[in-house]
Amino acid sequence: MPSLCRPVFSVFCFLFSVILLLLACGVPGPPVPPTPKIPQPPRDLVVAQRGERVWLRWPLPTLHTDGSRLTAPQRAEVFRWFTENPSPTPEQLAAEAQPAQQIAEEELKALVRDAAVEFADALDSRELAEHAGRYAVYAVKALNRKNQDAGFSNLVAVRVYPVPTPIAQLATQVTEQAIELLWQVPTHTTSGTPLAAIAGYRIFRSSGS
Repeated sequence: MPSLCRPVFSVFCFLFSVILLLLACGVPGPPVPPTPKIPQPPRDLVVAQRGERVWLRWPLPTLHTDGSRLTAPQRAEVFRWFTENPSPTPEQLAAEAQPAQQIAEEELKALVRDAAVEFADALDSRELAEHAGRYAVYAVKALNRKNQDAGFSNLVAVRVYPVPTPIAQLATQVTEQAIELLWQVPTHTTSGTPLAAIAGYRIFRSSGS
């Protein structure tokens, strides 16, 4: 090889080695923000009216949207919409409903029973009278500490009605074969409207002290 080519060849080898070294080390890219940890939407929400309350129950989400495990409940929002339609779309609910309750982290932990949240939405007598026979449509959102959520749970509806006033002046009378119960028949609902008829009674008995 001519003597003049040797320096050129050496420089080429040096530059080629530097390129290989850079490729091996990798060039750092721009910083990437961390993926937010957002709980998956609650599933299997169920509701039922009991007295002047609508009880909601839903299993706690166990995963974030990225698939990582959610170790503890954080926050929840309960949405409610009174409507004639028992099957609205999530878009309709989002446009019409307002959060009925915002449940903070510590309060949410206290509501957990058997890995599910049990929450009572109290309806006042005015709401029961105004929306008697209509549907209360509910949905729940699970939020992280930055108020981020992944959307609504499943939507559920329950038809709500005013309820009779509590039984007053319950009395008992012991006979030879039974214990007789006597009470006044309620005539009005808790919202003050006349009570047309009573579908039935539930009688509770305890044998404790």
